[in-house]
Amino acid sequence: AAVRLAGPEGEEVGAAGDAVIGADGVFSRVRAHMQHGLRADLHQEFLEWGYKELTIPAADDGSPRTRLEALHVWPGEDALIVAHPNRDNSLTGTLFLPFERFGEITDPEAFLAGRFPDTRELMPYLAKEYAEHPVGHLVSIRTSPWHHRDRVALIGDACHAVYPFYGQGMNSALEDCTVLDRCLGDHPDDLEAAFAAYQRLRKPHTDVLDELSKQNFVELRDRLRSPLHLARKKADLLLARLFPGRWVPLYTMVSHTTIPYADALARARRQDALLRG
Repeated sequence: AAVRLAGPEGEEVGAAGDAVIGADGVFSRVRAHMQHGLRADLHQEFLEWGYKELTIPAADDGSPRTRLEALHVWPGEDALIVAHPNRDNSLTGTLFLPFERFGEITDPEAFLAGRFPDTRELMPYLAKEYAEHPVGHLVSIRTSPWHHRDRVALIGDACHAVYPFYGQGMNSALEDCTVLDRCLGDHPDDLEAAFAAYQRLRKPHTDVLDELSKQNFVELRDRLRSPLHLARKKADLLLARLFPGRWVPLYTMVSHTTIPYADALARARRQDALLRG
């Protein structure tokens, strides 16, 4: 297989190999060329919300302004902030809003202070960063096929981009690599069979991850404010402590184990049925 690529100076360069592996992201050019003229399915969905990245800087003495060993979530019906720690004791706070709201807000400090009062002290550069930082899009991709004969195969966002609300985009791409490597080992003399096996093994699980990521957006935005939902979450964690290894919360299975996503969801549904009982 041969491919034309852009070199470091923008010049076109050529490369040849046994096959092309398309790892070029959500708007993959490899995918577009591979599927051109084929009976291919492509579902591209933009979330109606966008995001801006804001900063919770370290304090003047270099210490963190808030705990670093936790995921910080500010839930709200019309706004959501999720903050992740950085190595310099700062945190990156991602502000999610309905896309059109970003252009309507003229005083971001007042807007957030009315919903999340503690952001006033945590984000001293809020107004400046809100004005300067671009609005990001959130997009998911489902497509088929993932390969064309023995010439091309796709991995990562090129074939299954997901919303970021489970934090599994990179992990799922790395899992693609391990499964593809195993399939190549199982079919050392037949690339087409290896690529077909790879898609058959992975696609059901990445389709489930897409659904889980969409559901977790709703959970972060809405359900974390529900006392009943929080009580069920606490019961889930209590059972996990009482029965280690036998009862595992869905988030733990998805984020901290290598249990395939569809298998994790099936197990979580069985546990949830018991918990409701």
